Order: sequence, then C-alpha cells, then structure tokens
Amino acid sequence: MINDLDTLLDGAGRFIDPAVLRRLLAIRHGADAADIVTCVTSRPLSDLIGRSGKRIRGRLVELGFEIGSGVAPAGQDLERCRRLAESVEALHAGSLAIDDLQDDSRMRRGAPSLHVKYGMPIAVNIGTMLYYAPPEVIASLGLALETELRLLRLYNRTMVRAHLGQAIDIGVPIDTLAQDNVPGVCLASMELKSGALFSMSLLFGAILAGTPEAACEPLCAFSHDFGVGLQMFDDIGNVRGLVEPAKRWEDLRLRRPTWVWACAARHFSKELYGCFVSTVHRLSAGDAQPLETWFEQHDFLRRATRLAHDHMDNAFSALEPGLEVNRLAVALRLRALGAEIARAYE
Repeated sequence: MINDLDTLLDGAGRFIDPAVLRRLLAIRHGADAADIVTCVTSRPLSDLIGRSGKRIRGRLVELGFEIGSGVAPAGQDLERCRRLAESVEALHAGSLAIDDLQDDSRMRRGAPSLHVKYGMPIAVNIGTMLYYAPPEVIASLGLALETELRLLRLYNRTMVRAHLGQAIDIGVPIDTLAQDNVPGVCLASMELKSGALFSMSLLFGAILAGTPEAACEPLCAFSHDFGVGLQMFDDIGNVRGLVEPAKRWEDLRLRRPTWVWACAARHFSKELYGCFVSTVHRLSAGDAQPLETWFEQHDFLRRATRLAHDHMDNAFSALEPGLEVNRLAVALRLRALGAEIARAYE
C-alpha cells in the first residue's frame, strides 16, 4: 500500500493512475467510491502541485546529502533524494492551501486559491492529506530502521513547530503588541514556520547520507537561519509585489508578523513606528499611497533588504569555517541559491 502511494505521484506530485488509487483504497464494497475519490482529489491536487514554484525546499534535500557526505548522491541515493524532495514540495503545497484558507487569500501562484476554486471542504481535505505524504514516502524508501526513525522524528518535530509558528501568525494582530515585543515575535514566527521547514529539507538529505546527529547540529542551526533569511526576502517581495502582484500588501493588511514589521519596530522611533502603523491601517480602505510614501521617505525597502543580506552572510559565516573543501563547495552553491531567491524579489 505504501509503495502504491509513492507511485501514485509523478514528478510534479500529480495523481496519475486511477487503478493505483483503487488499490490504495482497498475498498471491498462500493466500487463507485474510488471514482468519487478520483474526482475530488486528482483534479485539485494536479492543479495545486502543478503550479509553477521555486521548489527551493526540494532542492535543499540533495544539497543536504552533499554537504553531509561530501559527495553528490548517485544511483539509489539520488532516487531517494528525489522522492523525499517531491514529498517536501507536496507538504509545502498543502500548507499553502491551508494558509490561503486561513488568510482568505484569493490567489496563489497566478491562479485562484484552492478554496476559492474548489470550495473550503475540499481545500482543507487536500491540504491536510498532503501533510501525510512525507512519512509514507520515508517508509517506502527501504532505509535502515535507525535512519527511518531519525527522518520520521525530524518530520514530526518540524510539523509541531510549524503549527506553533502558525498559531503565532494567526493568533494576534502584530500591531496590537508593544513596539519592543514586535521584532522577537516576528522572528519567532519566521523561525518556527519557514526556518523549521527549510531546516528539515536540508537535514533530510544529511540524514539520508548517514550524517551523525552531532554533525547535524551546525547544519540545523544554519538551515534555520537560512530559511529565516529566505523568508525575509519573501516578506520584502510581498511589499514590492513583483512576483505575485495580486498578493501585494496582503501580509501587512492582515497584520501578520513579518520581517517588514520587525524592521519597522526595531529601527524606527516610537513616533515613526506609530506613523508606519497608521499607514498600514489605511490599506484596509484600499489606500496604499501613504504607506508607499512612508517607505520612500525612509528608504525602508533598501534598508530591510540590506539587513536581510547581512543575516544571510552571518549564517554562512558561522557555517563555512568548519567545512572541508568539498563541503565548502556545496555551501557556496547554497549561497548562490540564496542570492538567486533574493534577486527574484528585487
């Protein structure tokens, strides 16, 4: 049954074979149920996972293997990395479906969000179902029990942390907190959500390569910081609106804890921060001009971007000195990946 689930997904994570789906369901009575399941899962799943994305998390699995072992995965290891990468991307897609529902976000990757297109019940079902893809894939890889257990424990811990981060994200409007508390809350949310998932992706590869737990500790710290750094650029990108124009201002309008709020609270006086909050409130009325003017007057986006680059540089500076030459080459590729993402939002 587990192998059936794994073969049910093609390279883009789409359901491709109704016959395999029927075997997975193993229904003894009511064969029509398989047709219903196919109808209400295949189309929205193909739609959601098939939309273009950066697939950064999936790319980190293979890089994690290389930085853990010092060599690129090949043969069976490469196939295992590929399958883990697909499962991570499926998980991420599921989290986006749930995120969009909680935020009532109408668009995702250039198309209507899943709950808009197919309804809330189907969006919830698809989103949560994809949370179970990585454990099923892990169990199908034929790994040593110790390695499988390490991967499953990491996955479970990551999911708990991500949901705690989401609780912060949706629990309290960030503008209701005292200015001094805003930066820490924003960074905690970013670390628990983005940091934890990026860390899991990199560590999946490292664990698959047989990296001992002690050697994974610096990778864990680095990958959390790396994920937080990428989220900083994503938050700045939401303000610029270049990647997804339909979602511009969404995080600010919903008053979610982001890098933009952290920078405004940490680097501006009480008076200027109060002005920032007031201009954000104008977004609810559809008036973005005051906020754009505030950003321009204080050169805010350039400053926030520079601080995000500083954060990434510090993360790599902590990692690279302890790496051997072949592993250092992988770290340089990680640097290039981070720079690629940063440019996409500038």
